[in-house]
Amino acid sequence: MSRRPPRARNASACVAVGRGGMRGAVRALVVVGVVACALIACGDDAPKPEPFTVWAFEERTGPEGTDTPLAGGQVAFDPPGGGARMLATAAEDGHATFEADFSGGGGTVSVFDRSHVLVSVIGASPTSAAAQPNPLGKPASDLVLFAPRLDDAVRSTSVELRGAFTSKRDAASSIDLSASGIPQLGAVETTDPSYVLRAPRGRPFFLIGHESRNVTSDEQKVENELLGSFRIDVGPLDVDTTRDIDVAKATKLDVRVVHLRAEFPSGPTTRFGAGTRGSAIVLSADSKVLIAPIKSATPSADGRAFDLAMYVAATDIAPERPLTRASLVAKDGSRSIRVEPGIAANDTTWSDFLTPPQVTESATPTALTEPITFDDFPAGAELGIEVYAGTQLAWIIRGSTRAPLEPIKLPVPLEVRLPALVAVSFVAKAGRVDLAPRGEVFRRVAISHDVLFRR
Repeated sequence: MSRRPPRARNASACVAVGRGGMRGAVRALVVVGVVACALIACGDDAPKPEPFTVWAFEERTGPEGTDTPLAGGQVAFDPPGGGARMLATAAEDGHATFEADFSGGGGTVSVFDRSHVLVSVIGASPTSAAAQPNPLGKPASDLVLFAPRLDDAVRSTSVELRGAFTSKRDAASSIDLSASGIPQLGAVETTDPSYVLRAPRGRPFFLIGHESRNVTSDEQKVENELLGSFRIDVGPLDVDTTRDIDVAKATKLDVRVVHLRAEFPSGPTTRFGAGTRGSAIVLSADSKVLIAPIKSATPSADGRAFDLAMYVAATDIAPERPLTRASLVAKDGSRSIRVEPGIAANDTTWSDFLTPPQVTESATPTALTEPITFDDFPAGAELGIEVYAGTQLAWIIRGSTRAPLEPIKLPVPLEVRLPALVAVSFVAKAGRVDLAPRGEVFRRVAISHDVLFRR
């Protein structure tokens, strides 16, 4: 379109001047000019690509430590409205910059590193990035992404801790044991006489254990008796270690009971009712450390709530942060979770649980490449999508509050190895809370039952 018109066309124009007069020729040239400008978007109406910088970091394993850039990771950008995918390699400081026209909306960003979960953001643009300021002090229009480590990467940077339980108060009791300082694989619940879990390498940590036995357990009602809670502080370990635990001699923790009430979300599409299960616990926001196991979960007389109780152990887990979490699990596996930083006050009632999203499902598994629509999604909630390869979380997709309003087209994943069938969960998140000094949680989270998709 930037070529000069052929001479023959110029000659025709000169002939037109001679036949129709100068005034008609001027009008013709004006019309031609308007059409040409529309075709090549000239002047101030031309698309104006703007830079968009993406920063890729490893998700921190706790409130302490440093931010590690995913240098050398692959960053992809699918521009708004389609078009060729742009690929870049994250620099030493973790950044990659693209240029695109965002006047029509956002594109999709994906960050891939072989030892981390694939992370994507749909509807990504400088404007959407500025709506949620990043915690690293980068420019507000920059997008900062944090990728969790895969289980194999956690294994390679941690140590295995195993051993036997001695002096249990009841040979048939269950022990829930968890380690601080490790984001996954650091907890086990077992009735076996021995345990195995992962622990941080080269750093002091502590173990918290709870010995309990089940008194009542049916489809909905649960009652547990706590036989004792204990804590063991452990020095740095550099190699896999065997350490037996004398349950009776471990440092005993004082315990108090905290009661909560969880009211079912209402509405015509709620999935909670007969067959729903409830629970309440306190755990660390930074690891799988369990501070308060469940004591009891009893459906209310009117069938619209759960009366919950938990055993809260008195122990300081700083610098990790405790969270109280109450859960409602419907018969089909969909869940609604209520979270509050710290330990909830006794006799707290939560009545603002979200209804889980309902994705439009076909009779046979849909391909991940096909548009995804929702029959129902909580108004005002942010969208999250989690894709699992077996038990491993393989792909996290983030969206805005507007994302569920239209059919969602997932990007082509970057080199992620997925089986022929994957389980996908659709997440609604509301009530964002920033944790000091770093991190965030959502007070209200609802998760669909797993939906099978073809790769």
